[in-house]
Parts: sequence; structure tokens; C-alpha cells
Amino acid sequence: MYAFGEVILVVVGILIALSVNNWNSERLEAKKLERFIHNLKLQLDKNLSNTEYYIEDNTYYYKKSREFLSIIGSQEKAVYEHYLDSLILFNSLDFHLNLDLSTIMEASDNGDFALIESDSLRKSIYYLVSFNKEIIERERITNFSTNNDIGPYLNKNYNIRNLIDLGFPEENFGKSKIYKNDNHKILMDQEFENLLIKRVLNTLELLEMYVGLKEVLLGIYKML
Repeated sequence: MYAFGEVILVVVGILIALSVNNWNSERLEAKKLERFIHNLKLQLDKNLSNTEYYIEDNTYYYKKSREFLSIIGSQEKAVYEHYLDSLILFNSLDFHLNLDLSTIMEASDNGDFALIESDSLRKSIYYLVSFNKEIIERERITNFSTNNDIGPYLNKNYNIRNLIDLGFPEENFGKSKIYKNDNHKILMDQEFENLLIKRVLNTLELLEMYVGLKEVLLGIYKML
């Protein structure tokens, strides 16, 4: 009987130790999850702010692209020098939203991501990562088109020095002395119109993706 009593005490001790270990593990996991959610909220706030800013900027750029299209074919030279330069600048900019997903990537690497109990939240975060990759690829395609189509065209058909003087006056390059007041000729060029149409469509597609991204970010934030 004495030996049996000792066994019971040992078993009880083991069960208590296991319970304490389980409780400690759950407590540590709960703290890790709390820390992850806190960091994720901070990063979502930052990403939402940047995305909203980018949507505002690119809505304006899209309007400027459409505005540029509206004057293609015009021969009113008096209207266009400074105005034309500004439209060229707006339609030569690259797209780089640069969403910050470091908190999600770190959580995925160290296993914290598995602590999320909500299937909907996990799926939404997975979708965010996938959607961000689509945006990066679309930005790459658009930037490639701008730098390899519009850029070379302008090098051959537009006075870049005057454009730099407008966009970066602090560089103080001054006005070109060989410019012949003929930048407006691109307004009568079918090739440039085609390049501009491509730019407009790419900008619109990216703008729609940025708006969609904002909705995804808001949806995740509401789940936290």
C-alpha cells in the first residue's frame, strides 16, 4: 500500500508539472500572438497611410495622363511649352508603392503566424502577400515600359534639358541653347500617342490595384 501511495504521488506530481508546463507554453504563445498582432496593427496603419497617399497621387497622375491625351493632335503652339514639360514629367514617373510586410514575413519564418486561430484572418493575410506580389509585378511592367519605350522616344524627340530645368531647378542646368521651340511636334506623332495610351492604361490598372489593396488592408485591420 505504501508503494502504491508513492506511485500515486509521483503520477500526481508529473501531471501537475505537465499542467504547469502547458500553462507556461500557452502563456508564452499568447504573449507572442499579442506582440505579433500589436506589430501587425502598427504596420497596417503605416501601409494604409502610404497606400492612401499613393492613391491620391496616382489619381492626379492619371488625370494628367488623360489631360495629355486630350491635347494630342493640337497645333496650338502658344499653349504648350511649360505646360507640355509638366505633362511629360507627370507621365515619366516610376511606380513604387513599397508595401512593408516585414512583420508578416518574420511571423511566417519564426512560426508566430501559426498562432492565429482565425482561418479568415490567415487567408486574408495570405491574400495580401499574394496581391502585393501582383502589384510589384505590374509596377515592374509599367516602369519597364516607361523607361524602355517613353524614355528612348523622348531622348530622340524632346528637349530633355528644358525638362530637367523644370523638374530639378536646383541643378541649375539652364535652358538649352539649341532648342528650336519644336517640342510640340510630339503632339502630332502617332507613335507618341500610342505610347501615351499604353501609359494611361497601365496607370489606370495600377490605380485600381492600389484601391483594391486599401480594401484588403482595411479588411485585415478590422479582423484584428
